[in-house]
Amino acid sequence: MILKFEQELFKIADHINITDSENDVVLKIIGELFTLTGKRKMLNKNGDVVFTIKRKLFRIPAKYEILDKDDKVVAEMSRNVSLMKNFKVKSDVFGDYKIKQIGTFLTYLIYKDGEIVGKIKNKVLRVRNTFEIESENTAEIGLYVAFAIIIDMFLKMVKRR
Repeated sequence: MILKFEQELFKIADHINITDSENDVVLKIIGELFTLTGKRKMLNKNGDVVFTIKRKLFRIPAKYEILDKDDKVVAEMSRNVSLMKNFKVKSDVFGDYKIKQIGTFLTYLIYKDGEIVGKIKNKVLRVRNTFEIESENTAEIGLYVAFAIIIDMFLKMVKRR
């Protein structure tokens, strides 16, 4: 399964549609304006919350939490301090993941238990970033979309510096 979304580079608020290969909206991301945590909610087609993503304050390097519909933390994602291109995800619910950038291009491989379980591609165009999330594991594809959203948040944070 491949899902994708486009993010405008100069947009103040985040309202993103995540589409499948037929361009049908399967998930939506709603961002909150003027928040320190960069809080975003992932909604399904019916408008129900799937995940909430927010930055933990006062963490260096930055750390993000993924919360379930009941606002319970199900995963934490941070950048690997020694290799700033890579990320790690700790989760008692889904298991632990490593996300590694390959080459100098913005392509990331998602690893679980040493196996590649998905891929995130970030295609940077002039005024938009296009993300594609690819995985055979449809049960956890929403989680992988959350990973892509957090990577986008990290990239925006780096651009501001």
